[in-house]
Amino acid sequence: MPFTRALYSNDAVMRAFYNALSDHGIIVMQVGQSVESEDPDESFTLSRVRAETTKLLTRVGFQSIHAYEEVSSCLCMFVFHCSTHYL
Repeated sequence: MPFTRALYSNDAVMRAFYNALSDHGIIVMQVGQSVESEDPDESFTLSRVRAETTKLLTRVGFQSIHAYEEVSSCLCMFVFHCSTHYL
């Protein structure tokens, strides 16, 4: 999605997020559907924006990055359980 790429891959935007936080502030970002263990490396898939975002967050100064997965019951790609990935 062009908007997602523009937001999550933009140094200036991420730096602005970082600078807007207090010393103990946090940011939570929804970064798409979680991958499965048998899926290829994200850098080779449509999820590469998530991999790029993680590197960018470190580059602009975030000291700690935690992945969080929320499993919910929904009709997601014809599967009744899907999970969303957050950083």
